[in-house]
Amino acid sequence: MSLYNHAERVPPTGAMHARGMKSALGRPSMNRWTLLVREAVQNSWDARTADASGPVRFGLDLRQPTPEQHEALRELVFSDRGPVMGSDFWARLARPDQWFLTVHDRGTTGLCGPERADEIGPSNNFSDFVWNFGAAKDQDHAGGTYGYGRSVFFSVGQPEGAGGSAAIVVHSRYRDSSRVRSRLIAMGLASDVQREWTGRNWWGRQPSDVLPTGPVEDDDADALANLLGLPGFAPGETGTTVLVPCCDLAESDEEQKQDPVAAAPAAMEEMADAVLWHCWPKLVDFSRGPEMRFSFTAAAKAIPVPSPDQHPELGHFVDCLRRCWPSPTNLADEGGSFEGSSSCKKKIRSLKPRKNLGVLAMKRFFVEPPAQSPGSPARPFPGDLHHTALMRTPKLIVKYLPGPESPIPNTRWAGVFVADEGVDKTFADSEPPPHDDWVVTPGEKFKANLVKIGLKRIDEATKEFNTLENPKPGGNGVPLGQVADALGDLLVGGPEGGAGNGKNKPEGPHTPHAQLKQGEPALVYEDGHRLLSIPFTVAAKPGASQTRVTARVSVAINDGASSEQSPPAGLSQPEWQGFRTPEGALWNAATAEIRAADKGEWHAVVELPPDVAVRVVLSTE
Repeated sequence: MSLYNHAERVPPTGAMHARGMKSALGRPSMNRWTLLVREAVQNSWDARTADASGPVRFGLDLRQPTPEQHEALRELVFSDRGPVMGSDFWARLARPDQWFLTVHDRGTTGLCGPERADEIGPSNNFSDFVWNFGAAKDQDHAGGTYGYGRSVFFSVGQPEGAGGSAAIVVHSRYRDSSRVRSRLIAMGLASDVQREWTGRNWWGRQPSDVLPTGPVEDDDADALANLLGLPGFAPGETGTTVLVPCCDLAESDEEQKQDPVAAAPAAMEEMADAVLWHCWPKLVDFSRGPEMRFSFTAAAKAIPVPSPDQHPELGHFVDCLRRCWPSPTNLADEGGSFEGSSSCKKKIRSLKPRKNLGVLAMKRFFVEPPAQSPGSPARPFPGDLHHTALMRTPKLIVKYLPGPESPIPNTRWAGVFVADEGVDKTFADSEPPPHDDWVVTPGEKFKANLVKIGLKRIDEATKEFNTLENPKPGGNGVPLGQVADALGDLLVGGPEGGAGNGKNKPEGPHTPHAQLKQGEPALVYEDGHRLLSIPFTVAAKPGASQTRVTARVSVAINDGASSEQSPPAGLSQPEWQGFRTPEGALWNAATAEIRAADKGEWHAVVELPPDVAVRVVLSTE
């Protein structure tokens, strides 16, 4: 069956125009592929079924239609052109080499509820998605708002910046009482229209006394979806598929010069990367498996999504989220002491009014020089990692909030803040349509203040976490006493030559032994190696022409209370590099014979493996 066009006229009381709907997302900082992924994933998560036994399944596919699928699109879905869709749309629709972008979810409720927007049902998913614009989602801990995310589909269905017409096809299965039913309808937006038209279009069944059009249903809907090549449903399965025909793959003039066959995988890789950066909490296993499962294909080629746990940067955010979840609301009352720890978890509170606002966890980590941030088209910030991932109860990233850089060379830090369930709606209400920020609105006293206080407390906590007392600028080393305090469990000092509280042997004019005076150990980086450099001077015993200095390197265990020569299984061995002379030469030997006349400063040098606490003991004879 062929669908019929209904173009909306402006009613006497006025209406939202298509141009306004397409610009409703404003000017978000992210590109349209990232925005599409964020909005579509958010809508799918909000539509999850309450009794789902597995994860929500979300997929994107880019492909060129077969001749039969292209014919079904032109002759069955859009055969009735109507009065307002622009010539640019019909020209693009006629091209057999166009690209179909398909976005689908399963394990969701589908577009259920009454067809009419003026009827109230247990759920109004269909009327809110198809007819309404900007309707709030009436459910706890929802991520988005109906209408705004839908605008993104239209934005990728027209040439970037062209401002022309675009259309989508929606196929959905939903449960009506105990019966599974199907619906299919097409929707279009035309920007350049005469005053009497809003520019909104639908293609569906013939008009009736009840509605000017509506979706085709059940077998007719499924048959047409099959002719278009849309993904099917398993028996009893519910969900929604959105087809964007004439998908424009280019975001810039440079991209328009690319071969579309090569541009499709590149665009899909960017969308997969956007899922990784903006939806990674949904991929984390909190003992019951990930909450969502993603699939991406372009030109019949699968695009993998790496595990965020293994990502060189996101893995640290995952560690922080595991400290916040699964029970941020019931977090034990922790003071969140920063001193002597490489990680921290604390409650973020408001005192007036008294409210728990959420949980903040932070982690510091080493990076091997040269510390270059990994390239990624969807990475939402430039430069080094010193950010807090902000999220609400749905566990979808709102934004990465920058903070102070780590004061320790070759270290970075990551943080995660999860808003408390009790203030989830307050933070949600502060989000603009793209849901990419928490905005404090001037003039709002209670709700806006909670958001403002929360952001202020996060800023204070990240600054405290990245503050060292009496930092010493300059030089290529950082005093290890401060490093040990800031890194805590990453490094543990020994009583003779370790980090922080090293003790020197007693020195006095009547001692008949050689005197070794040790300075402040420091971390230095040479040719990509992380080294512990321990300065020391030697005063020979009276009458001796030289002093023998021996170094013993071991791995600190039991929080530094004891040591062993070999590291625990699976960890690297610290490597002794040698003694560095006052002139800068390196002696690769475990023993140095220092002449009594040599009064300069020597250094004992050890290469430090990651995540192993090292003890160095210097002795004289």
